[in-house]
Order: sequence, then structure tokens, then C-alpha cells
Amino acid sequence: MFSPVFYCVVLYQVIYKSYRLQNIVWSVTRNGRNLLLTGFLMLVVIFTSSVIGYYYFSEYFDESFGAGANCDTLARCFYITLTVGMRQGGGIGDALNPAYFTGRSYGVAGYLRLLFDFVNFVILIVLFLNIVFGIILDTFEELRQQREDIQTDQLGKCFICGMEQSSFDRYGRGGFEHHTKFEHKMWDYLYLMHYVKLKPKAKHSGLEAYVWECMEKKSPDFFPVQRALVLDVAQGNGDVLSGFDADAGSDDNEESGAGQAMAEPPDDDSDEDINGERATAVLERLERIERLLTPPKP
Repeated sequence: MFSPVFYCVVLYQVIYKSYRLQNIVWSVTRNGRNLLLTGFLMLVVIFTSSVIGYYYFSEYFDESFGAGANCDTLARCFYITLTVGMRQGGGIGDALNPAYFTGRSYGVAGYLRLLFDFVNFVILIVLFLNIVFGIILDTFEELRQQREDIQTDQLGKCFICGMEQSSFDRYGRGGFEHHTKFEHKMWDYLYLMHYVKLKPKAKHSGLEAYVWECMEKKSPDFFPVQRALVLDVAQGNGDVLSGFDADAGSDDNEESGAGQAMAEPPDDDSDEDINGERATAVLERLERIERLLTPPKP
């Protein structure tokens, strides 16, 4: 039913296997409008050159020389200038008979012919072709830069909150790697969304109902965009975990004064008061965490 020639089209599937090849294709197709407009302007210039060649230099188009072309009609002159002239390294002048410089009239015509060849070479070969190549190369560089920006964001920003790696390395506990693996692990958010989707709505908890409502609205409101609890604590916006550092510091101070504590009998009442205050502080911190994680009421 189909010709075996069409089997070669299957080889183009390799483009979908490599993003580098896709960038090459996109570099041509992404700015297709600019390329089409540039090509149209090039055709206008080629047609103008063909008209000049047809009226003033048609005798230089010889079937027995160069590409074997003639300029008997304007249409054929345009065809030869477009197809043969654009393939020549020096423009249409490389496909024509040499300029004549014998006699007064031929001497002037010869210089005009050289000017014609030079203008065609500069405008069509040097300018327009380089403009087309420049558009393609600029687009390819833009796509490469976008790809590098995406990789930089993937490696240097949290996928969930979108905050920079430097913020967690400076303030967060365990740095950026600990944050992305345990605090804002993207797979946990995916599992939560999948779990909420499979769970019956009647059995949703308050938090699950809020997540499901956001999913139905295609809203990312349940994502902590530009927020991280560990940074809020470290920067003074919350005192959820810093108290544990204070407790640890107090423990160190107690250990540093171990000699004095051993010399004096422990005060049971004071220990109970300290444990009670610590338990109260931990309870307040847990309530604060719960308030931060509780979604706002609609």
C-alpha cells in the first residue's frame, strides 16, 4: 500500500529521544515567522536583481557557459538567479560569462556588470544568508539558555516552595539536601495528592478536604510557596524549634556545672518545675506547628 521510501521517515523518531536534537529543530521552527518574513524580503531582492539582469545583462547569461542558463524571459531569469545564483559562493556572477572590457561601450558595461555582481554578492550571499543563520543560531542559544535555567532551578531551588538553596544552607538544619529529602520532599506531596484523589470524599479530614478542593480548582494554594517552617524559625518568624536549641544550651550549662551540682543535693521541686515548664513550652510549640499547618477557613 505504501512505498518502501516512506520507511525512512521512521528514522526521524530519534528526534524525540534527544532534547538536543529537539532544540535544533525548535531553533528553526520557533522563529518561523521571522524566517518567513526574511525569506520573503530575500525573494523581493532576488526579483529586483532578476529584473536588472534581464534588461541590462541578459547577454551574459549563456547556455554554453557556467551553469548553462539563459535569461530569455523574466521568469526564467528570476528562476536562474534564485536557484543557480544562491548556490554560488560568489553569487550570480560566478554563473555568468566574464565581463567585457573591450571598446568604449563594453568597457562601461563591464564595470557596471562588476558592480552588479558585487551588489548581488554583498546583499544576497553576505547579508541575507547570514541574517537567516543568525536568527537560527540566536534561537538555538536562547533554547540552550532556557534549558540551563531550568536545570539551575531544579538543582538550586526547592521544587515545593521555590526558595533558593543558599537560604537553607545558611539557616536551615541539615542544609538544602535535608530540606528537599525530608521537609519538602516532592514525592510526599505527590503521594498525598494521589491518596486524597483515591480516598472517598466523605472520609476526608479537614486538611485532606482542603487539598482536594485546591486540586479541583487547579490551585496551588496548599503548596507553601516561598515559605519554609525551618526558615521561619531561624529568621525569627516563629519559635518552633529554637526553643530546643535553648534547651540544649541549658543542658550544656548544666553539664558544665556538674561539679557544683554534685557538691549540692538536687532539689526535686526545682527539677519538677523545670520539667513542667519544658513540657508547657513543647506543647505551645506543637500547637504553633498545628496552626501553621492548618489551612485557612474559606
